[in-house]
Amino acid sequence: MKEPNSSIDPKDGGANHENSTTDADNNYTGSSLVETQNNRKESLLKPPSAGNELNVQDNDTQRVSTDALTVGGAKPFGQQILGRKSKLILLAFATFMLSMLPMQESSHVLVQPGPLFGVELKSLEDTKPVVAADTWSFTTISVKRLNWLELTLEQIRNPDDVYPSAGTASQPAATSQMAAAKMTAAAVADYLLYNLSSPTSWVITSLLKEAPATKYGLLVNDRITAANNEQINSVGDLRKILDAGRVRLEILRGTESIEVVVDVSGRGVLGVELAPVGLPQRIDPDSIRTEDVGGGSAGLMFTLALLDNNSDGDLSGGKKIAGTGTINPDGTVGPIVGASYKFIAAEASGVEVFFVPSTLRDQLPKNSKIEIVPVEDVGDAVRWLCEHGGSSPQLCRK
Repeated sequence: MKEPNSSIDPKDGGANHENSTTDADNNYTGSSLVETQNNRKESLLKPPSAGNELNVQDNDTQRVSTDALTVGGAKPFGQQILGRKSKLILLAFATFMLSMLPMQESSHVLVQPGPLFGVELKSLEDTKPVVAADTWSFTTISVKRLNWLELTLEQIRNPDDVYPSAGTASQPAATSQMAAAKMTAAAVADYLLYNLSSPTSWVITSLLKEAPATKYGLLVNDRITAANNEQINSVGDLRKILDAGRVRLEILRGTESIEVVVDVSGRGVLGVELAPVGLPQRIDPDSIRTEDVGGGSAGLMFTLALLDNNSDGDLSGGKKIAGTGTINPDGTVGPIVGASYKFIAAEASGVEVFFVPSTLRDQLPKNSKIEIVPVEDVGDAVRWLCEHGGSSPQLCRK
């Protein structure tokens, strides 16, 4: 008798199955294939041939177990049919999943020039005409998240326009940024036209999940005007105040002033994203009409349009002017993303002048059919306009 776990020599009529044994009568006790009624000494079952065929020697009635139809590792005929069906189903499922893979969202985006939007202004006085919407325009970019199929195609067609996604602002955050830009533009125009300075406040543009700010009921678009009776001139100022742990925040929610006491002991953070915003006193920021556009990159152009609309003369000098750049409460112009794409849109629209933050001038062509004017603050833009045909008794002072 062979020891368990040893392979059986095919010459001895065995098969390469572990733990199988044979007796002197040549009956398979470890994995019996055929039982005969007459229990004859001559084996009715020959070892499997090379063709994996099952040969029965006589016509006696035999009881054939399910295992008797398993030859050379093959499954019974019915199980073979079921196995084939299962394989077909599995193959079809795998094919379906592979076909869906190209439709899955990738981690890349396609950036292209977006449309130009004219700054539309509501009439403030019946006797004063509203500045034409196409006089002052702001530029946009189009950002499209790509699926895997689109990513493959765009990397062939437009490889320079495909970027890894660093995340984009949600619609509420983008809308809040636009509102802050309008508010700050009106505050800066207030100062330049009427010498009305306004303290800086900080608008909440987004809330992080499970942040302390959410626990204490702070909302997107809330404007923090002071903390512990101190004016906040920078985010650093707010961080220092929050180190105290328990802080009383003065909030402007719409037109209502409220106080919110927060306790951030041990954390020192509110869990919010903030943007600086001025508080206009005379010019109505809602005189700027914005529809389905978000973000703060139109701040500079909002400011120039408000200045033109609220002063005498024609600050534009009859030119069609576009530009990009955020606006800060102190009048400085902040950087934006996609300056080169925004310039392409402006150039294609037929504008004559394009204002851009001075730090981004190198991203634009050195030679162009339109005038590219880099600026550091809104004062630079006003001075350039006054020197190139613009007129305004309040702004173009010698």
